[in-house]
Amino acid sequence: LLQSSRVKQLIMELEATYDYVVIDSAPLTSVSDTLSISQLAHQTIAVVCAHTTKQTLVKWTDRLFSEGKLHNVGYVLNKVTTADDSVKLG
Repeated sequence: LLQSSRVKQLIMELEATYDYVVIDSAPLTSVSDTLSISQLAHQTIAVVCAHTTKQTLVKWTDRLFSEGKLHNVGYVLNKVTTADDSVKLG
């Protein structure tokens, strides 16, 4: 469904109307649709959970970016507290 020309057309119509179009999707590792729809995105924001997200997943995301499968990757690090001396990915 997400790879259909109708979805591409819908996103193009939304881009013509709005300054920003945000598509909230499942995690990259959950379903193949997420990687497919990311090809239509100008920016990819990956949310990483402090002390939980595995470093291998972050490295995998970086590899997808370097292979051109993700565009303009940025990260949001959540679940960090002021008590954390250093933040490590699990």
